[in-house]
Amino acid sequence: MSTWHQLVVSGNDKILRGFVAGFEAACGQRIEIAFGSDLGIASSSLATRVRDLLAPGTSHHAIYASAATAGELVRALAARGQEVGLTVVNQGEVRGAGFSFAAETASPEIAQAIREQVLASLPEGVELVGVKVSETHHPESRGAELYAPDHAFEFRAAGSFRGPFPGVVELYRRARSFEHITVSPLTLETREG
Repeated sequence: MSTWHQLVVSGNDKILRGFVAGFEAACGQRIEIAFGSDLGIASSSLATRVRDLLAPGTSHHAIYASAATAGELVRALAARGQEVGLTVVNQGEVRGAGFSFAAETASPEIAQAIREQVLASLPEGVELVGVKVSETHHPESRGAELYAPDHAFEFRAAGSFRGPFPGVVELYRRARSFEHITVSPLTLETREG
């Protein structure tokens, strides 16, 4: 897994997104980059630190990119960003990320999909921590009653994922695609550069 960096940029969000889109077009290929506002990062990991770092009343945005891309983007922002009101005010290495989850479903098919797509298919370097999985079968509860107190099948799982930023983000997006999974905000371990 590659090293990822967090860049905190002062300026307008739409202008920053346009700048990044232009940067990507100039590269001639799709680049891996993520905007903090799109990821749901825990406030203790980002917002509080950014607020403490920067003057009130200024708009700041975190973006995440591989080390090589982050370096090129910092150079591009230094060269042309001030022309459109964008300035890199902080940068650091993202050493790791994590999130907690809880899943619950009465559907065997959805439970199987959760097992396969979230619990068993871990990206490189990502580990499942403190997982608890329970599956209960109640054959006597079969029926069509809308408000039946028991389901014929119940699946529950809870735990945390920890590991390299890109792998955790990939898994976070997968988990969020299931309406039967609740996830905590992402937490980051960073080192300022």
